[in-house]
Amino acid sequence: MPDRDNLFRFNPFQIEQWEDEQVIEQYTILSHSLLGGDTPMEITNDIEIYSDMGYLVGEMVARYTEYVSNDSAQLKNDIANLTYLERDQWLN
Repeated sequence: MPDRDNLFRFNPFQIEQWEDEQVIEQYTILSHSLLGGDTPMEITNDIEIYSDMGYLVGEMVARYTEYVSNDSAQLKNDIANLTYLERDQWLN
């Protein structure tokens, strides 16, 4: 079985533990390491880097979706609680 930790230039199995700033920093490092050349080696290198950058973009989209989902659920819960309190005041 291959060592999957070495497929990326970072360990994707521990990325959940990273802060958002660390993900952004890794993305910036990867973008600066693009070669933009014409040789097969340079093209292959850039393809690998773009793949890793795509993974990081996906991670940030997933985090943003989770943040929005959690905030939306909290807002709906707060509205329901306030509605209950308002109705309770009207009944008493």
